[in-house]
Amino acid sequence: MFALGCGEGDEACKWRRRLFAREEEQVAEISLLLTNFVLYNVSDIWVWELNSSKLYYVRSASSLLMLAIV
Repeated sequence: MFALGCGEGDEACKWRRRLFAREEEQVAEISLLLTNFVLYNVSDIWVWELNSSKLYYVRSASSLLMLAIV
């Protein structure tokens, strides 16, 4: 969407309503942040950080829930 452009009247950014001045500023700010952003082809993975193996175990989830109850 960003690559297609988000200028006034561009097809990539059709808003349901006219943006308020602050919202227009926010769109400009995010556009600047995305100007040099590059996505790499890296696989996304879930990591369970409640144990050293970084793998999900029912025991670690149960322990977490027991701590939350107490």
